[in-house]
Amino acid sequence: MRYSFPYYKSDSRESKSSVLPLKQTKMAKFKVTFFIKNKYSKANSEFPIYGKLQLDSQIATFATGKSINPVRWNKTNKLTKASRNKDEALTKEYLLQTKRDLDSIFLEKRKLQSACNVTDIKNSFLGKHKSKELTVVQLIKLHNTHFQARVHKKERSQATLEKYERVAIFLLQYVNSEYGKKDIDISNIDNAFVFGLEDYFKFKMVNHNTHKMGIAHNTTVKYMRAVNTFMLFGVQRGLLPKNPFNCYQEKLNEVETVFLTKAQLKVIEEKEFLSNRLNTVRDLFIFSCYTSYAPVDVMKLTWDNVSADNDGDLWIKTRRQKTNVESNILILPVVKQILYKYKDDPRTLKRGSLLPNISNQKMNEYLKEIAAICGLNINLTWYVARHTFATTIGLGNAIPLEHISKVMGHKNIKQTQHYAKLQDQMLKVSFDRINKSLK
Repeated sequence: MRYSFPYYKSDSRESKSSVLPLKQTKMAKFKVTFFIKNKYSKANSEFPIYGKLQLDSQIATFATGKSINPVRWNKTNKLTKASRNKDEALTKEYLLQTKRDLDSIFLEKRKLQSACNVTDIKNSFLGKHKSKELTVVQLIKLHNTHFQARVHKKERSQATLEKYERVAIFLLQYVNSEYGKKDIDISNIDNAFVFGLEDYFKFKMVNHNTHKMGIAHNTTVKYMRAVNTFMLFGVQRGLLPKNPFNCYQEKLNEVETVFLTKAQLKVIEEKEFLSNRLNTVRDLFIFSCYTSYAPVDVMKLTWDNVSADNDGDLWIKTRRQKTNVESNILILPVVKQILYKYKDDPRTLKRGSLLPNISNQKMNEYLKEIAAICGLNINLTWYVARHTFATTIGLGNAIPLEHISKVMGHKNIKQTQHYAKLQDQMLKVSFDRINKSLK
């Protein structure tokens, strides 16, 4: 399902140039200058110094509270030249600091709102009204715009950006549902707001998969962590004094890893379906079982990722989309057979890809058909293939966990331990070794 965020929109369509850059808008020109008003002569022949703000065609003026002799003003080129006069030097420094403060106010307002005016900048500088608080919508816009730039640089994934966009929608739904508003100041977020949001996710929000009220514990925790990321972004950039989500410390529940046994994998491998659609889905699934590649990584692969080593063996060399960790895979015979099956397929030739393009959602839908046809009582999803590699293909063939971790593109071995489960047959091998040593 594609979500739209009214204050921020990204283009998720894939292209050869990856994510499209943000639409360029004309940058407003902001300028601060100073002048003297000679019609308000003071008794000591000094004229008052005024400041002038210019933002494109907008102009506003204000009194600086400083004054100077007009002869000295002209001789020092409006105090831009050095002067040995102590009072003039102090006035010059005051004007320079005033300009720096106004520039800073302008830049800050440009970050938080699409348009600002010189009167607002002037009033903020003079302290005539308190500047507006940072709102949830503004913070999300700042975070997601920054994140999209990192996606464009291929430092982060488009899928993760879309996750943040979804969470933004749900967060604003909560604000509207519980507070009757479309937006809320960050300063109004307290512990009640935080745990109220958790309750909203768990018990009140419509689950788009089950169409029931509330979502699972782990999904709730992941959404809460995403909102926490928004807040942390604001703290790191000095926009927030503290993170209001520091009070939330809930952890993920450990989930039993689902994988195929050797026998179950063989059933799917050897099954020929009447539908070409299911045969293609089966091939993509088997490809992932023997390479460990996640769905997003499979869809990115091209023949440019395939290369031969000094022994003539073929490898797939790439980096994991999620972790940006190098993940090189030796092409096994079953994988090679699948690749050459689709080498001249119109679907791969059109995209320049190794394999046909099928969305993760459709793959999971079709894999449930395959499980039913093969008589497998298992919740078969594309990600089960990755778990199957870690357990049945990796540990099942006595490959060291460190090597499996590297192949899967994990940053540390703890991630691999989450996927890899010791099977009974492996335990039997270990106990057989003990028995032999005792004889």
